[in-house]
Amino acid sequence: YPFHQNEWFSQEDIWKYFEWKERETRKAVSRKLYHETKELKVPILEKLDRKYRLIDRHLDDMDWQSADETCVVDLILPFNLHKYVKIFPKGIIVVTGTSNAGKTAFLYNFILDNMDKHKITLFNSETSKEQMKERMINFHREIRVPAPFRTVERYDNFADVINPDEISVIDYIDHDIEAYLNGAEITRIFRKLNRGVAVMALQKKPNQKNFQGKEIKIDVGYGGTPTVKRASLYIAMDAGKLRIIKGKSWADNEVNPNGLAWTFKLLGGAQFVSIEQDTGL
Repeated sequence: YPFHQNEWFSQEDIWKYFEWKERETRKAVSRKLYHETKELKVPILEKLDRKYRLIDRHLDDMDWQSADETCVVDLILPFNLHKYVKIFPKGIIVVTGTSNAGKTAFLYNFILDNMDKHKITLFNSETSKEQMKERMINFHREIRVPAPFRTVERYDNFADVINPDEISVIDYIDHDIEAYLNGAEITRIFRKLNRGVAVMALQKKPNQKNFQGKEIKIDVGYGGTPTVKRASLYIAMDAGKLRIIKGKSWADNEVNPNGLAWTFKLLGGAQFVSIEQDTGL
């Protein structure tokens, strides 16, 4: 079949690929698909509705007993979040927030704090190069020339291009009206990673109010709970507020990071100041 494993296809896709137009040939394709789905003792294909997929029976054994559980990636996170959550290799950090809440500032601070000890690539779809330069100037930090991190323009399919053993920063993941694909995109990135870490921004709706006027917190980005599934650290940002929604591995066994929150002010779209832990959220 001219299709990859885990890629769904229809019999019409096969007809188009081989440019088969004869009626008997098309019938033969239908018979073969039925045979390899239903008649074989060990089926080759799985069928769902009118789509087919090559079954993948390959398994990779995981030697977890020889793993080094102390092998935490040495990262500095804004708000000192590294003191609360450990990030291991193959880690996913998701920063979700409303428009102008500080997502890009979080990512840029992360880059500047880690650029001298890790290979980092910033995948930018958020700004022009002129606007990025202006934002970087607002950090009032010296960045040598050339910058000690790579910046590329990229809008989707990040798993195709990230280095599995380096740090990838994605600003940001966006499928427009097909937001349900955001979770699948994050899973693809997770599967691509080996020793590396991916840090990404994701848009979320503003908090809502119910009929009584009480605020209802929106904790997850567009795409819903599937965007949380792979995250080692999942953060929600609103204007002046940051909260840990999911901290998978506690840095301190006596301090549960889940639900911890901070208030802050954002200067010039770059610097987080007046940071205080908020015990009322």
